[in-house]
Amino acid sequence: MAVNYVLIKRYNPIYDFFLFRYLKENGIDVNENVTLKEVERIAVSFQNKAAVALGQQPTREVGLKFSSELPQPERVLWYYAYSWKRQPDSRPSTSYSFEGIFGDKMPSTEQLKELEAQIPAGRGKLLFSKEEAAVEIVNFYKRYLRDPLRKVLNGSSIRRDFLKYFSHDQMNVLLSSPLVGDEKRDNAARTMAREALAWLDAMTPEKVVQDVERTLQEHWKDTEHIRFHGDEKKTKSCDHGSEYVEVTCYLNVQNDSENVSLQPARGYRVWVKHNWEPDYADVIFPQYAVRKLES
Repeated sequence: MAVNYVLIKRYNPIYDFFLFRYLKENGIDVNENVTLKEVERIAVSFQNKAAVALGQQPTREVGLKFSSELPQPERVLWYYAYSWKRQPDSRPSTSYSFEGIFGDKMPSTEQLKELEAQIPAGRGKLLFSKEEAAVEIVNFYKRYLRDPLRKVLNGSSIRRDFLKYFSHDQMNVLLSSPLVGDEKRDNAARTMAREALAWLDAMTPEKVVQDVERTLQEHWKDTEHIRFHGDEKKTKSCDHGSEYVEVTCYLNVQNDSENVSLQPARGYRVWVKHNWEPDYADVIFPQYAVRKLES
């Protein structure tokens, strides 16, 4: 039997609307136009207040040392500043920051619906359908994989760049290839790249919707495939790869709570930061929490 569900974005600019409203309601006078420098200054002042209370020396930068001593509203702002400082190119409008408003836990689906009704017209939303996610995933593939890949094909030394665009299976084939010599390996990579371009050109939101549906229903058809994760045997996990998306699940054995996430099957290294990729920003990678709906 089919399972109905909604999707919740990991990165969503509308989270800032609720976060700064919460801070203002708790006496912290900042708004959505605050700069990194300003929010960092406020976070450091909160840290130093905690340091003085503990008889410790104050600090000059946002850090972990006194964060656990802060009351929840101050810790919400501190986490926002800390996350933003770590990646200054993009505001940390993530589900992790949003959850801080609610005791570090994502609200229920019903609560999210109520909150969504409070969003000013045209500002955004909190809950998404598989069709909306499919459009975003296709746009990600086209903008960050297909279009750059066309440019990379015109380059001279390209194998390292191609690793961004291949699937895990294709990367394994290329890396384990018996071909000797850079030219032969580059030619093999170019062949794979042309195949990847044809695949990207043929992608449509309708195909991604079918893939999302098929992959999630495959996961939910039984629980026997979920295996223990780690030595403590408190969590079980599983991964489901498909043509366009991948689904990951973590199941807490103690309370039987399930955390399911959905993201593109390719493009991982487009958004993960490496020293040779200074233009990275993790917000471009579409990631969703999958929330079952009560039947």
